[in-house]
Parts: sequence; structure tokens; C-alpha cells
Amino acid sequence: MKENKETYQFDGDWEFNLRLPEFSKIHSDYWFRNRRRNELLQILENGYVPFQIFDERTYEPEPTEPQKNSIHYLIENENSLVESIFRIFKDQINKQYVEWCGEDDWIPELNTYEDLGKLARINSIQVLSKNKSHISYMRIDFEYKGDEEHGIAIILHKDQLIGFSGIGDMGYECIYKDLGLDEKKVFEEMLENRHIGENIVHKPLQKYGKFKPWQLNSTSDYFGKLLRERKNEKIIEEIESNQWDINLRFPGLNKNLVDKAAYSNNVEILDYLIVKGGDFSNSILQCINYGFYHPESIKFLVQKGASIDSCGYWGKTPLCYALENFIRATVRKEDYRDRDEKRYEQALKEYETNKEKIIFYLELGANPNNLDEEKKTYKDIANRSWAEHIIKKYKIHEQIEELIFPERTKKNKWKFWKRNEN
Repeated sequence: MKENKETYQFDGDWEFNLRLPEFSKIHSDYWFRNRRRNELLQILENGYVPFQIFDERTYEPEPTEPQKNSIHYLIENENSLVESIFRIFKDQINKQYVEWCGEDDWIPELNTYEDLGKLARINSIQVLSKNKSHISYMRIDFEYKGDEEHGIAIILHKDQLIGFSGIGDMGYECIYKDLGLDEKKVFEEMLENRHIGENIVHKPLQKYGKFKPWQLNSTSDYFGKLLRERKNEKIIEEIESNQWDINLRFPGLNKNLVDKAAYSNNVEILDYLIVKGGDFSNSILQCINYGFYHPESIKFLVQKGASIDSCGYWGKTPLCYALENFIRATVRKEDYRDRDEKRYEQALKEYETNKEKIIFYLELGANPNNLDEEKKTYKDIANRSWAEHIIKKYKIHEQIEELIFPERTKKNKWKFWKRNEN
């Protein structure tokens, strides 16, 4: 962390936590009802804010002078900037969202800038590459009561609002318009620059001995391409010749090379990386998603000592996800059975797929009574998402138990048959 905001000097880090005690107060208990936000809460309560200097695809080791000027402006004018943001939300952004949604009962009472945390929670600040009058534009991302699903990104130049949108929708057109730039030419230049430094393993820049974020992202893309294409000899050659740290985690999704190999279902490279000491503590979770499922890699990782009961970002194990999807497919299957053949077939396919996953995870030792970080059981998982009458109607518990306790189920059926024979 940067400890002294008055003497901030760039040291080669493009992403860090910057001490901004007034900005860090833009939050409230409302925004931290979920354990996954605890890390951010700790950062904010210590007076820091996640901060990023946008890096262009060049080998220049320093931010531009306008970017440095923007950082110093932010630090020197922090109090007045927070007050400006308060007025921007109150007088401009809130009014626009009320116009869009037609309601205003979601807006809390806002008397001073100290109330801003009731309305929004700061996520991060980014100093962008484009500048005006030798000061770069800034982007600030917030969680926002006006759109809790998408959040909000605002673009400022000094203390003036340039534009805003949902976090995932910000395309910076407002900056190009403010500068009088041709959007088409800007995008063409970006497309040309994206080929700089591609398909190579990058090395840290000499001045600070550190990577720029784009270098790591480009290296990650390159390794990902080689993994998908199964060019395993080339992967090993690149790792060895560049002395690549296989446990270095790439920006964004925080994956290392072992995670990327698991994601690509490349068991040969998984073996190579683990033998070399690769950290595979999170790798099983890279093998499962809505769009794919890699049983070969999962089985291999468990054989190497990975826990099949690892919990992911949402605090759930692979078995938990499979059970939730199995229950959902069970209900949908029966609901569509006699009234929508196409949807019934789709639900039946999901039912069989997740049934196979459940059996597979159980064979690998998954614990049906420890399905998330709160140690929930299979019954808890069903009960928290479905009403009691639904669980009884579709015999959810019984269907799950047939998979979890197959020997018990066979024994009970045998007793039933013997009783009826008599």
C-alpha cells in the first residue's frame, strides 16, 4: 500500500491501494452484507481505495505526465472532489435514473457528502490515458442504489462530470466527444495497437523490475492460446527459457498457469506444472462452469491432493452446484412433462447431466454434508431455495438420497420386495 499520499511517487506498480481517507468513507453497512466484500471493506476502513493507472501497450515504464498530474490533483483536492461527486449524484445522476425508472423512493436522504455512502459504495478509481489540458480523465466505479445490478461508472475531468453509465457499459465515447475526436479513428488505432507484444512471454521492465498490466494480460492470452491448441512442448520451452514463475497470478481473474491448464483441460501440462511446484489449490474450480465440465482434469487434481470440496467465489463446492442444478432440473422436468415437449427434453438433459456430475463428485470423495462455507448439508441446500411443498411434491430429498446413499436405497427396495412377496 502507498502509505504517504503527500509524497506519492510512482514505483513501477500500476495497480495498488492508494490512501484516500475521504473517498474511502463512501460506503455503509448496506453494501457489506455479503462476506465476499470483506476484503474491500478492510481496505476502505483502513483509509485506502483500490487504484489503477491505465497502461497503454508501450514499453514506457512510467505513466504519462498528464496521468501523474491527475493523481496529484486527486490527492491535493480530495475533500472538494468528494463534495463535487456528492453534488453530481444528487443533482444530475439521481435525477436521470429517476426519469428512467419512474420512481424515487430508492434515494436515501442526502444532506451532506458524508451521506453519500448510503447511496453508493466506491469500488475503485482509475486514471485513464486520454487527457485535456495536461490532466488525464478519471474513472470512478461505484455500487449504486439506482442500479444495484450493474453499478455505475462516472468519468470526471478534474471535478467536472463528463459522462456515466453502467460499469460494464462504459465505452469512453463521452471522452472522445469532449475532446472532439473521431470515434472511428480512435477505435482503428486501438485495433492496430492490440497486436503490440502479442504471442510472446514478456519480461519485467528493467527500470523497476516489474510488469505493466498489459504485458501480463498479453502473456496470459499467449499461454491460453498454446494450452487450447495443445502445443505442450512449446509451453514447456517458453516456461523454461523465460524462467516464468508458474505461480504468478495474472490480473483480472487471478489465475496462475496451473489454473489456466485446468481451465483448458490440459492434463499433460497440469502434471508438468504440479511436479514443478505449481499451486493448484484453486484449480478444480477452473474445471467447472455453466458452459463446460472437465472430469479428466478434476480427477487428476484430486489424485494429486486437491480437495474436491474446495469452495469458489460464491462459497460453494462443485457438488453444491451440481445438486442445485439437479434440483432445478428435476422441478422443471416434471413441470414441463405434459405441456412443453421441447423444454421437457432440455430439462431432462440437464437432469441427467447433473446426476452424472453428482455421482462423479461423490466417487471422488465429495461430502454431501459440507457443501459450502457454512457447512450446509444437501437438505439445507434444497430447503433454502425451494418451498416445502415443492420439495415434498417432487421428492427432492429422496431423489438426492438415492444418489448419495445408493446401497441404502437398494437395501430398502429389497426389503419392500420381500415384504410384498409374503
